[in-house]
Amino acid sequence: MPDRSDLPPQDYDLQGSVLIISKLGTHNFTSNWVFYDKTRVNDRVASIVNKSQWDAVACANFDCKGDPTKAWVTPGERMNFKGKPRQLDNDEMSAIQVTLR
Repeated sequence: MPDRSDLPPQDYDLQGSVLIISKLGTHNFTSNWVFYDKTRVNDRVASIVNKSQWDAVACANFDCKGDPTKAWVTPGERMNFKGKPRQLDNDEMSAIQVTLR
């Protein structure tokens, strides 16, 4: 189990409020998921840093289903979501999968 997994900050360049995900599995950002400052997470993530030993997949759709656009975030990687290849668009993320390699 990750000790401290992915930190999706609310703003570009890893700025703004954060959300800490600390369990393996698929996590849908429903209304009960909020950033540290209590802002709802769904469709509000602009960047991500993976501080775990696990891979993470950021997805635009719940359960990461029917979603051709996924951002793979490897351990130690930092990424802004600007719609480039391997990235999501800004404020598009609705789910994340934290997985074993």
